[in-house]
Amino acid sequence: MVSSNSNPKLEKFVDECFRYIHTKNLEADNIEILKNLKIAFSGSYILKQIIGSQKLNPLHGYSNQKLAHYLQTLVEKCKKHSIIPMVVLDGIQHSSNPKLHLEEKQALIKDTWELISQKKSQEEKFSSNLKAILEENFTENELIPILEQLEIEYIRAPYNSIYQLKWFCEYTYVNLAVCGLEALPYNLNNFIIHIDWQSETFYWVDVRKFLKETKLDIPKVQNLFLVSGFNPLVHRSLWTHKMAQEITAKDKTELLETCDFLTTMKLLSGDQHPTKMLKDEEINEYHANRRIMEFTLVFNSESDIDVLGTSALDIVQKSYGSYLPHDIYFMFVFNVISKELVDFLVNEKAHLKVPLAESAEFLHLIDKRIKPLWENALGSLTAKLHPSYRKNEYSLFRYYFGDKPFKLSPGKPFKLSSLVMNETQLKKPIEEGFTFTGILRVFAELLNEEQTRRNPSIRKESVDVTQLVTGLAALDEKSNVQQLAEEKSSPEKDQKATATHKPESTATQSEGKKDTIEGPKTEYELAGYVYLSFLENLDLLQTSSKMFMVLGAALRKCDPVYEESLIILLELMKMGKCLINGNELNNSRIRKTSSENPFAPVEKKEHPNKELYDIGVLSSDLKLEQREHIILISRVFSLINPEESTTHQSQEIDYDSSQYLSILNVTQSALRLSFESILVQSYLTNYDKKNLPFLASIKSKLPFRKNFSISLGVAMKKLLQTKESFAEFKEKNPHLPKLEADINKGYQLWRYLVGILKYQEDRNGYNSDLNKIFQDADSYLMSRLRDMKIKLDGQP
Repeated sequence: MVSSNSNPKLEKFVDECFRYIHTKNLEADNIEILKNLKIAFSGSYILKQIIGSQKLNPLHGYSNQKLAHYLQTLVEKCKKHSIIPMVVLDGIQHSSNPKLHLEEKQALIKDTWELISQKKSQEEKFSSNLKAILEENFTENELIPILEQLEIEYIRAPYNSIYQLKWFCEYTYVNLAVCGLEALPYNLNNFIIHIDWQSETFYWVDVRKFLKETKLDIPKVQNLFLVSGFNPLVHRSLWTHKMAQEITAKDKTELLETCDFLTTMKLLSGDQHPTKMLKDEEINEYHANRRIMEFTLVFNSESDIDVLGTSALDIVQKSYGSYLPHDIYFMFVFNVISKELVDFLVNEKAHLKVPLAESAEFLHLIDKRIKPLWENALGSLTAKLHPSYRKNEYSLFRYYFGDKPFKLSPGKPFKLSSLVMNETQLKKPIEEGFTFTGILRVFAELLNEEQTRRNPSIRKESVDVTQLVTGLAALDEKSNVQQLAEEKSSPEKDQKATATHKPESTATQSEGKKDTIEGPKTEYELAGYVYLSFLENLDLLQTSSKMFMVLGAALRKCDPVYEESLIILLELMKMGKCLINGNELNNSRIRKTSSENPFAPVEKKEHPNKELYDIGVLSSDLKLEQREHIILISRVFSLINPEESTTHQSQEIDYDSSQYLSILNVTQSALRLSFESILVQSYLTNYDKKNLPFLASIKSKLPFRKNFSISLGVAMKKLLQTKESFAEFKEKNPHLPKLEADINKGYQLWRYLVGILKYQEDRNGYNSDLNKIFQDADSYLMSRLRDMKIKLDGQP
């Protein structure tokens, strides 16, 4: 949409077009007319409203509380006026130039930090930069956890959300659509462009009246948008030169007429006439896009993909690429798998987001962990698809290597569980809502039962699961992802892995021998199976040998509220304790040789941009030990999503915390990617199309979809060094209205992590040095909180 195709010329045209329509064709009516109607809002409209109404700082991240404010208001107002809301998100998009895109974003972020270091954050350019960073990083993905939290119906269009809105309106699934002027070229009749809840008025465009007064038709409106820079973002690289030439010859007259009309309407000046400005290849691109806008693919009431509009089949294929398997479309539309994963499958390329603040640890994390994980995820995603998908070469672009992306081939799929829990065994997880700790506890019960069967003289309730921890995969050991990436494939190993880790019901039984393990049959069994497989790939348990790993045994005792945060922290620990040992993150320009441990602290030397490390809230007067304790505590507390004020905003900028935020985001994204690819592999292994409906109910059980805000982490850095009373501190930080409650949540997460490390060391695990670092920081934290008379839950 316009937000995805932003360029100055298009923005100018849309602004002028809006002014033209506002004076002649914009209608206003009382909101009561919408009573008892179902209204569909485009995701891009929701994003614009949130950005316009909330003071969001992308360098801090986004708390659910702040993001939910607009949507909460939307739900309340719709309920008041008996309106039924739903949201339609954009679908698959084809990226144009990843290299150019990444270079522009990197330059923008670098320029923003330089303005901060030069104390120019009050200038208009700084505000403009922050807005641009926000618009780039704040996407429809951030809306999803809020939509689910507020139980707002939503769906993701397979491709273009406006066409999906058009289909919904034409087939009366909804009564009206709310979106921007980008709906004009798609022939969406009488759409709402804004609802003013305060004045209880809505504004809509009478499309028929507009066309009649301007003597236009929809094809000409499409031309107006296209010559003004609008780009439907489809796979133009698949068009042949001959096709473009044929279409150019056909549309040549239309292009001239359209350009003349734009000049007459004063929407473009004479020197902006596209035929004078555009190169030949750009004119060819215009004509290709012109054909593309005549049709699109939508999701219909039969849970299938339809072509909306008319066009030759070869044009459809050249525009949208190969038709994806129906199961993938279904999982995508109902958000069982994320846009990031499907875009990568379709485009065969993806780019990793430019971090909000660079660090050497972020770069090494990408090289050493994210790359092999993507390869295994591709392996799982394509394992049951057509063989052509596994023959493709996929590119993963990294902003710091320009046009030299990782070349990825689908690697070995993730290991699948050798154990399938039935619904009787899953009774408690089903009742409580699926959680990792719930699955771990059921696994512990199964191990206890197994132990009791082997030794009937032992009472079941007296068995300590820690006696069954025969494997000590701990913080210094490689994960299954890393092991799989390093294994050399051999027929013998592959055959063994298939027999051990792929329990299929019927599909891949060799030589007619029936598999002894039946696959999951219901959505609950499938969810339990995927959770088990995911935990096994994190080396928290082993289903084939029926044993806990030490970290899995420790994690099962934790509160499910904190389990995802704990898993993220444990993953960061596995990748080198320097990520959370209390040291500031290293400058990204200080590189290490390939022979060095990529996560070992670098030798002390002057940073090339040392001034950035002075951007922060930590006092230079702190002792080194105090500084390390505070940074470490802040790292853990940053995973708590605080309740933030919708009227106040923190002005503090902390470079180290923004570096850490980027690491949290990329780590969670990697874990989500892993879980979803395991889900796809598990589903396609055991089910067929007739089982699709229950997939929609699984999305409420999907993990790693929350938003991060470092506001509490930054607040803890300030709190632990202040000489003020807690009451005075709270008064100076109105952006955190429930600070004491948020500190309690952070403290609970902290205590669980400290407990896991202690549990590991008590069982001859590793990282005793890390455990001591946490114990010392724990003593410091307790002392400071007591001094400030902050009451902690469970403490006298």
